[in-house]
Amino acid sequence: GSDPGLRGQWVVIGAHYDHLGMGDEHSLAPNPIGQIHHGADDNASGTAGVLELARLASMHPHAFKRSLMFMTFAGEELGLLGSNYFVNHPTVPLDSIISMINMDMIERVNNMRLNVLGVGTSPDFKPWIEEFNKTVGLQINFSSGGHDGSDHISFDGKKIPIMFFFSGLHGDYHRPSDTSDKINSNGAIKVLTLVARSIERLANTSKRPEYTVVHEQQPSSASSSASSGNAYSVYFGSIPNFGAEVKGVLFDDVHADSPAG
Repeated sequence: GSDPGLRGQWVVIGAHYDHLGMGDEHSLAPNPIGQIHHGADDNASGTAGVLELARLASMHPHAFKRSLMFMTFAGEELGLLGSNYFVNHPTVPLDSIISMINMDMIERVNNMRLNVLGVGTSPDFKPWIEEFNKTVGLQINFSSGGHDGSDHISFDGKKIPIMFFFSGLHGDYHRPSDTSDKINSNGAIKVLTLVARSIERLANTSKRPEYTVVHEQQPSSASSSASSGNAYSVYFGSIPNFGAEVKGVLFDDVHADSPAG
């Protein structure tokens, strides 16, 4: 039967649903203003993932000992506004949230490669994903930290273990050309299979995952221009270099949260 103690604990599954609209200062297009920035991968893909996982979970409510909270965030592109608001005005006690899974850009899986970030925030996470991936068969780049950039950071800041699923940057990032015809549906299904198994494990494991602090390694390229206070000037030059063979640190949306930004 269900354990009322576990029922009061929560696994949060989230994604941001905002994008750049008709183009703004975050666009990478040469003349962005007035062009629709579709945001099919960033982040209609993660939003669709949240909805699909919620649909499947609702069909099997007794499969989960803990409670699941599916959440989509606004204001991510403006600086994680929605997720920051939630963790500072939570609708459940913050210490009852045992983990947060974030999906931001999950439908452009290329060469079977997936990035799973944040696995250093709990010692259980990397072995779990390696176990689940035996049947899914993706090539996974793990990163212990969550890096700057999306709504999982708000939860990590409250010492909640996080996992961030991200299929990688591409030339359509923050441009009007991020359209639905470029979505890799089969790849997205593989990603969601890993997320679904992670949710199930988080909801049913007897021991609550332990939180561990990850000390982020800033990429060396950041040091020269970080003093400008504008995160965009640091990272955007690297975007065309993100190929299939990247072994280093991958960034998704990197926000200029500083006053200078």
